[in-house]
Amino acid sequence: MVGGQASHELAEGIPGSRLIMYPQYGHAVYEEAKDFNQTVLDFLTRQIRPCSAAEI
Repeated sequence: MVGGQASHELAEGIPGSRLIMYPQYGHAVYEEAKDFNQTVLDFLTRQIRPCSAAEI
């Protein structure tokens, strides 16, 4: 976990990302925010593309 400014900088450097802040939670946001895990899975699913046999 990083601070607010660093979070913005990281998000700007990750193609396809979007920054979601959870100010009401501490460092264990993944345990507290009900939508956190699904949000991460949705992002990763959008980033994964099938590879061809030649790439394996």
